[in-house]
Amino acid sequence: MGLSFAGPLAKDGVVRAAPTLWGAEAEPVHVGDLLSARLGLPVLVANDITAAAWRYAETETEPFCLITISSGIGSKVFRHGEVLVDDQGHGGELGHWRIDLSEDAAPCDCGGRGHLGAVASGRGILRAARAAAAADPATFARSALAAPAGHRPEGITNEALARAVRAGDPFATHTLRGSLRPLASAVNCLFTAIGIRRYLFIGGFAVAVGERFVSLLGDELVRHGCFGLDSAETRAMLALGARDDDHCLIGMGRMLERSSHLTPVLEDSV
Repeated sequence: MGLSFAGPLAKDGVVRAAPTLWGAEAEPVHVGDLLSARLGLPVLVANDITAAAWRYAETETEPFCLITISSGIGSKVFRHGEVLVDDQGHGGELGHWRIDLSEDAAPCDCGGRGHLGAVASGRGILRAARAAAAADPATFARSALAAPAGHRPEGITNEALARAVRAGDPFATHTLRGSLRPLASAVNCLFTAIGIRRYLFIGGFAVAVGERFVSLLGDELVRHGCFGLDSAETRAMLALGARDDDHCLIGMGRMLERSSHLTPVLEDSV
């Protein structure tokens, strides 16, 4: 059996944290052993974005970074046939890179403040939109977001926000741009540090906004400037992943095919 799990995992299957699921405070859990004992089967457990990366490993010919923009932000770099994390599960947690050191920075699900995921995730962008609407009610009143929200900032939803951005609504677009600036900085840092030139975006919010998400992020990335690349090459690094929710399922299936300690079980079942 294979399980993809939304949190950092050590190589031995111990879940070290899962802030988007159960918050900041939790003891490590050996999910693999618990499931194996309960089911009587060998179990392979992997981080959800690690599993998802294996879906794209079949089609991407160059090293790539897979980034999910949903309730939080997750990321994994796939290079030379493997996902770049250490045995304790460190790596690929771009959402917890701290971008705002102020004491009143946006709260993150992990208990910290000012993390990228608190600003540029679906939850973070929604928080920013509601705050902007409360701070500038006159501009909000002219936005396509106002009527669906009952003209109340707290009535704004991610679905309505994504729809308004797709339609080119100035208020919604301006809000999203503000949240995408630190995400562009993170992409620029990865490119500059390790030379990854392919970034695939999945997750409910990114997919809901669609190509406008990639286009707006590309604008911000060009503004940053990627050393050695012109604007066309910079924009070409960004793309949406498949527009479905099957990333982890397909990727975990491919991980199971490659798992040496499960191979005898799989062969016996054929």
